[in-house]
Amino acid sequence: DDRSLAGIKGTYELGDALDTVVSVYFVADIDQSLIDGTDDEKAETIYVPGIHVSTNPIEGLNLQVEAAHQSGAYINQGVVLADENAQNRDAWAVQFISNYQVPVLEEYNPVVKYMWSFFSGDEANSPQSNEGDYNAWEEMYESQYSDFIFDDLIALTDLQVHTLALSGNPIEDVTTTLRWSYLRLAGNAPANTAVGTLSTSTI
Repeated sequence: DDRSLAGIKGTYELGDALDTVVSVYFVADIDQSLIDGTDDEKAETIYVPGIHVSTNPIEGLNLQVEAAHQSGAYINQGVVLADENAQNRDAWAVQFISNYQVPVLEEYNPVVKYMWSFFSGDEANSPQSNEGDYNAWEEMYESQYSDFIFDDLIALTDLQVHTLALSGNPIEDVTTTLRWSYLRLAGNAPANTAVGTLSTSTI
């Protein structure tokens, strides 16, 4: 009764030789659960417009790039103020993905994948501060990293994530993936308790 989520997405195939596909989307998340009935409190809101482009420059190679921005109002529950504890959101996420079907041992369908993700962080993300815009990326209902160990350990904010993977089908109906991820703070959130003391990690 106190939270609303809505989204819309449109996809357009350019019809070129590269099979380029462009998708645009907009998601709105409005959370009124923190409002206790006083007139000067705001709902926490997240508005996310984004664009995703996929193309195939050569046979067997697929490249994808995506960017999204978050605006709205962030409610800092650690600051005991009324309307003043609502900060303007201004966060970004950018991602690049490449998939290459290796033209060897084709009976095993080997695919090499590289993925780079960037999530902005907030310089003053602490319970004692509500100054300026709130720049931490809110991962919302993210599922892309749901089977990665680090997704249960740290929040996807103020991070750069590099992932290299090799997958194949050793036998029929079985896919095996070997994956390596390198995480590094983006350097924008020295007080961000969500990522703790992480400096550089390899998982």
